[in-house]
Amino acid sequence: MYSSASTAEPLAAGYLLGLSAASRCGALPVHPILQYLFMVDGVHAMVSLASRRSLGGAGDAGAQAFSRLFRAGVSVMLCSEDPTISQQTDDPLEAEYCLARTMVGLSEADLAELAHNSVALFNTGASKLTADCRGAVDVAQEDNNESPAESCRTIRERYREGRRSAELSMLARLAPRATAASHAISLGSRP
Repeated sequence: MYSSASTAEPLAAGYLLGLSAASRCGALPVHPILQYLFMVDGVHAMVSLASRRSLGGAGDAGAQAFSRLFRAGVSVMLCSEDPTISQQTDDPLEAEYCLARTMVGLSEADLAELAHNSVALFNTGASKLTADCRGAVDVAQEDNNESPAESCRTIRERYREGRRSAELSMLARLAPRATAASHAISLGSRP
């Protein structure tokens, strides 16, 4: 069965497209490179310990996957994404925190970090981006090594620009060949 919980491709595609958070991250705990990219760019992984849809299964498998993400430094936050689970209690998010405390063995500080991640996700916006870029501009002006615009770019932006440059250089190499081939065809000979 194909779903975003069982493969990393939707997570990788979403990352490259600039997502700020992802749910149904069942494939993320077994992909250290994606974990690293999520951690570096501050992409949040919204997971549910009660749902079988979130981390590839409730129970021990979900708790182990959650623990791997949390210990790897990925910005994890709890959510109640499964309507079949969230309808079973009056406060589904509180139930998620209770499960995190008992199943994963998180301390009060760990639970506070999870809550902080949730607040940080919903408080991010133009003001955070402006502050981050302002700080990057100050550092760039001190170092004089890179322009302020370059210092505000994320890994994704640098990756996209690198891919675009590689594609443009490939097209530049292929263009003379295509021109020569079309010229040869118009003259009636083969290239």
